[in-house]
Amino acid sequence: MREYFDKEIKHLNNLLLEMGEKSEQLIEMSIESLLNQDIELADKAIELDKDIDNMEIIIEKKCLELIVLQQPMAKDLREISAILKIITDIERIGDNGVNIAKITKKLSKKNI
Repeated sequence: MREYFDKEIKHLNNLLLEMGEKSEQLIEMSIESLLNQDIELADKAIELDKDIDNMEIIIEKKCLELIVLQQPMAKDLREISAILKIITDIERIGDNGVNIAKITKKLSKKNI
């Protein structure tokens, strides 16, 4: 039973890292699109946010399933709680990247 739980926690941590990497990539793309006035890159950044949003939902669901089905002890519960808080922040970072990409698109329309 504990083996399954440890495997799931490791999987959650991997998903969390992947989500963080995607959010970092989105910010980088957004800033680059702004600096170069690259509308296509801005659109790609906006599209990447959908993946981040979906990952937040998946991770949250897995966390709640672990809490309900495995009844984790205090240390494990704290780790799951931390993951739930972190995914909210990562998703918000992605949203900020989208805002940058949208600004790029607005600025490019004014320059036409």
